[in-house]
Amino acid sequence: MKEITLDQMLTNICHSLETSSDGDKAVYTMLIGAGFSYGVIPTAKQILQDAPSWLHKQKHAGKDQETVNKDSICKEFWKTVSEQYSPGKDQPKIEFQEGNYFPKDSSITDAYKLLMSGDCPGGLTTPGLRREYIRNLHKSAIKKNNPAHLYLACLLNQQRKMGGAWKYKSSFCRTILTTNFDPLLQDALQLVNVLYYMSDRPEVLDYLQEDDYDAIHLVYTHGSMHRYLLLNAPEEIHRGTKNSVSLKTHFERHGVIVIGYGGWQDATMEALSQATQFDGNLYWCARKGDTLSEDVQQLLKKHAGYAYKVVIPDADEAMHTIFKTLTDSACAELLDDPIALLIEQIQGLSVSESKSTESTKSSGYIDSFNSNLSNTITRLNLARAAYRNPEIYNRKTSSDDTYVDMKAQAVTSSQAVASKYMSQALTLAKDNNLTEAIDLWSKVLDILDVPAKQKAKALINRGVTYGKMKPPRTENEIADYTAVIEMPDAPAEQKAKALLNRGITYGEELKPPKIKESIADYTAVVEMPHATAKQRAGALLNRGAAYGKMEPPRIEESIADYTAVIEMPDVPAEQKAGALFNRGTTYAWLESPRIEEAITDYTTVVDMPDAPAEQKSTAHGNLGLLLFEEKDDITLLLEETTKALEYDSTHYEWRFNLGLAKLFLGIPDESLELCSSAINECTDIDQIDDALKLLRRKESLLPEKSKTAYEQIIQALNKRRTELEH
Repeated sequence: MKEITLDQMLTNICHSLETSSDGDKAVYTMLIGAGFSYGVIPTAKQILQDAPSWLHKQKHAGKDQETVNKDSICKEFWKTVSEQYSPGKDQPKIEFQEGNYFPKDSSITDAYKLLMSGDCPGGLTTPGLRREYIRNLHKSAIKKNNPAHLYLACLLNQQRKMGGAWKYKSSFCRTILTTNFDPLLQDALQLVNVLYYMSDRPEVLDYLQEDDYDAIHLVYTHGSMHRYLLLNAPEEIHRGTKNSVSLKTHFERHGVIVIGYGGWQDATMEALSQATQFDGNLYWCARKGDTLSEDVQQLLKKHAGYAYKVVIPDADEAMHTIFKTLTDSACAELLDDPIALLIEQIQGLSVSESKSTESTKSSGYIDSFNSNLSNTITRLNLARAAYRNPEIYNRKTSSDDTYVDMKAQAVTSSQAVASKYMSQALTLAKDNNLTEAIDLWSKVLDILDVPAKQKAKALINRGVTYGKMKPPRTENEIADYTAVIEMPDAPAEQKAKALLNRGITYGEELKPPKIKESIADYTAVVEMPHATAKQRAGALLNRGAAYGKMEPPRIEESIADYTAVIEMPDVPAEQKAGALFNRGTTYAWLESPRIEEAITDYTTVVDMPDAPAEQKSTAHGNLGLLLFEEKDDITLLLEETTKALEYDSTHYEWRFNLGLAKLFLGIPDESLELCSSAINECTDIDQIDDALKLLRRKESLLPEKSKTAYEQIIQALNKRRTELEH
């Protein structure tokens, strides 16, 4: 299986677009799944957490729902499922976690299919119930779309301008296949005036044929929430595989870009597996740390000459990078020039007089309509000019050409100008044009009547940017955060953000660090009545770490802060997992280590259904090492390190630990290969020293056939240490 970066994929895509000779056919087709709608529509794992509460609410409609504990309902639901579900002959065995009974990561897809089937005790057992639940997910979503869909829609809009702004001879994409049920694609295309048509009835899926027509074809391979039939139960998905023949032909004639789709046993995956080739390669995008299914890995290996795994940050950032590369524009036109899109829509509304011979006189309606239309477009053009250049509207010109001060207008204009500069500065900072970004944020601060919220944001952004400069301008950074903290009218959220940032700068960026000042800033956030739960949890996490850095370390206070985060009812999963991991590590590093408590905390992170992959990887890795260090358990070192590498195969520490496990299990050749490559990547002398101490302490466990490899690893560590010293 070949793996490339997002930049390498884009180099290939640009080359294909530049050299394509078939102008009637788009070069690529896109296949998107649940990960593309992340942040708006829950993923399969999140649905497994959410559906039990929704079902409980449906059962107890009209009763008080305020005291309902969603975690308890989820736990009880999956406890019942784990006790009552008995897989049939052709059904997968679902593994459940100990303690909370939630499906293990390896069983998420199968558990989702079970939930959506008639075999799930108390689940979404009927098509009507499933359809109602899917529609409720979209209806109750706080956000109505995400950047991934917006950038894709804007990219498809740009490709219509072939011969003008679009620099390629062929279209990028005119067919998008999705296993999702939501209408986010439709909503995004409507926002930018792109015409589309849909195939969302999997029982009669249209033949996928393209011509040079601009309309985008949206293919809902599992059906859409607008239709009666949704393919989500296993037997329904199986019936949909009849569509694989049509999909296979389409895939073979295009390059295929996959984002957010895990590779189900459905028509889409069957078609990909049956395809003999992909005209423009197959790019399977996955976030760092995500594990591809066995079926996907086999598919990529089968087509190794033109199929690649592509590591991306997430769907939103990946689509922004794709949009930016193919359009040479950092900002989507909907955000850069939204009024122009509205004008484009309205300009197509003019009405002509009827040519009918029966019409003897005009009703006046057409003239009135066209006059209103013309006036509207004129006003929109004026609004567009104000939006594009708000600086020219600081004052109003009267009829005799004298300037008249308009305080309310001046304040509004100040906000508009400040907003323009803020947006431009953020784009510059993202492109690493730090000095230019700082200049624009400074301009915002120089504008009279800028609202306190904008001023605070500009100071914080400028402070962060000072910290990113090489060398960092740390004093300027601290001064900007301090200015926000001392603003009497700054919003509480901005003050808390400034305190957090200043605390981090004091404790981690100053040489030597000011730990006491850092702790004081974190304490101020913890005690702020209007700081958000996420900010208070962040302050507790940072303060706990800072207590651990004091001389001598204040360990009990550190543990107390981590415990406070763990016990917060509304803390995000990422922070709760971070607190558990930090507390476990603190327990393990005590002079008298509290090993069982450390193991419990690491295990809790591993079992959390919503902990980020990176934290699960680290928890598995640390748990395996701890069990080896304290209990000489080589087998669990192997098992836990292998699990850590499933989340992140590039992590050199886990590769070294896997090498250790193989060394002490008597597999010297594999051990030497793993350890040597990991040692060469290490840049931390302390890690080298820790590895040397561990090896010497455990030498008595070494099997005879591993002794030569052991000495070679010791030599490699000492050599690397010497290199790092110099």
